[in-house]
Amino acid sequence: MQEKILVVDDDPAIIRIVELVLTRIGYEIATANCGEEAYQLASSFQPDLIILDINMPGGWSGFETCRKLKATANFFHIPIVFLTGNVEQFEEGFELGGADYVLKPFNQKELIVRTQFHLKMRQLVKQVQQANNNLEDKVQARTRDLTDSNKKLNQVINERKLLENRFKHEVGTDFLTQLPSGVSFENDLQYLLDQRNDTKQEGALLFLDLFKFEIINQRFGWDAGDHFLINTSKLLQSQLGDAAIIGRLGGDQFAVYLKQASTASANSIARGLVDCISAFPVMWKDQILKAGVCVGFCIVDSSESSARKITSKAIHASVIAKEKGVGSIVNYQDHAVQKGAEEANKDLASRIESALESKGFSLFYQQVKSLQLSAKSPPSIEVLLRLKGERSDRWILPSEFFEFSGQNKIKSKIDLWVINETLNWLQDNPQLQGQFSHVSINLTSETISNPMFLITLENLLEEKSITPNLLCFEISEPDALISIDRTRAFLSRLKSLGCRTCIDDFGGQTSMLQYLKELNVDYLKIDGAFIRHYADSPFNALLCEMLKKVADVSNSTMIAKHIEKESIAKSLIELGIEFAQGSLFHEPEPLKNLENI
Repeated sequence: MQEKILVVDDDPAIIRIVELVLTRIGYEIATANCGEEAYQLASSFQPDLIILDINMPGGWSGFETCRKLKATANFFHIPIVFLTGNVEQFEEGFELGGADYVLKPFNQKELIVRTQFHLKMRQLVKQVQQANNNLEDKVQARTRDLTDSNKKLNQVINERKLLENRFKHEVGTDFLTQLPSGVSFENDLQYLLDQRNDTKQEGALLFLDLFKFEIINQRFGWDAGDHFLINTSKLLQSQLGDAAIIGRLGGDQFAVYLKQASTASANSIARGLVDCISAFPVMWKDQILKAGVCVGFCIVDSSESSARKITSKAIHASVIAKEKGVGSIVNYQDHAVQKGAEEANKDLASRIESALESKGFSLFYQQVKSLQLSAKSPPSIEVLLRLKGERSDRWILPSEFFEFSGQNKIKSKIDLWVINETLNWLQDNPQLQGQFSHVSINLTSETISNPMFLITLENLLEEKSITPNLLCFEISEPDALISIDRTRAFLSRLKSLGCRTCIDDFGGQTSMLQYLKELNVDYLKIDGAFIRHYADSPFNALLCEMLKKVADVSNSTMIAKHIEKESIAKSLIELGIEFAQGSLFHEPEPLKNLENI
């Protein structure tokens, strides 16, 4: 069937050029010169793709037209490619649901490639949906022949119901400190902002970053570090009470939202927390644990309505505070701080761009070991990214630079660099390929939403002559849930290329369970938070057992990570977990070391 494209632009010359280019390669084209006409025409024409100009004076703009189309059920899934001459409009277009953009004056080849890509993606999504519908029909027709499978599935469902009440508390909660986790804290903050009645009321968001906390982990181990974080969270709760909401945003970082605070009171409270945490001794096996703290804060007045932007500002301030030294407190609203934060962000972006060009990044690896003697496949490795620090012996982890690289839209570049370097290494060392079942590479949410990534990957695989089955691409559960439709199409395309797929940090959110059958991934890598505290929490042990059964029903292989203790490894073996990785088996080391084995 001939695919249909609706072209909308108030410039007849642009419409004629686009129509001529796309008609020549076999598409059926309909045109409209304003948003209102395009909306009416979409009902009768039923396009597979819409190419939409942003600036159309005199009626609906391209953004307004996109908003109305996406609000209509019949048009919601139609991809929209914007035409624009202003690069500053890209972000707003994506937020409204746009799939891509073409910059005016446009290149004909670029227009054709982007058009073909989105039509192909739409066709793949339809095929996956149809395949799922066909599968459902077959399952219903053969229900009586699947009694054993249904019993297993019913067992998982019953166990899930028993844990339902517990999950309501655990989902969105940091397992270590029992504080709201990053997404949950941000949602709570957004709710408070939306419910404000008094427009004059001010609050403050404090971002606390423990200073040199990694020294505790290095000297005394992860258990000591966890013990310190638990005590810090209790200290924050005892000091602030109901006057604030507190969250752990990851690692050694905490966030505090003061519901009522002026600049002076926020600074005073921040100083009190700094002094309290710095002076508070935490005992660990006859050792006293201490860590300093830096605070960045942002005053939240009536002009602030986005929890995400407020958090970003407080983080910017904390970066400046950390540069000033332990105990520093910085207010984002200080003009110099805003400027400094912007410059720091630009410097980091420049440093990352430079690292991509000058080998500033390096690839490490960690082995994934088989736990079961009956395992049929050989072990695998996971490729890990490191950035060279200012000292030659210092390596910076992705968690330290990805936060800011995301704001500068270069995560996708970093992912492509990792893939290209890994493929080069596989090409240069063919003798090592048979030692591992596959090589795992992590992808970020920015890459999942990049419409050109899959085309680039396919070209790289052909260019390097690498067997796609050697690669397994890992997507974190939170990133996968940002847009389940996009994730479904993305993973389906990876599978069609012959690559393996994995959901990382699995089990943190119950909503993922309902999508596993649709995603059809090869591996599920269980969230390390469950594993590190497996022996300390009966709930974690029960949850791991349930997730293993979910993996079995969905025909996925379970991998446990962050294994540091022999006792936990033995428990996971008894549970039937197939593979595991962690410092107990193998500490990460440079990928080039494998060449000498």
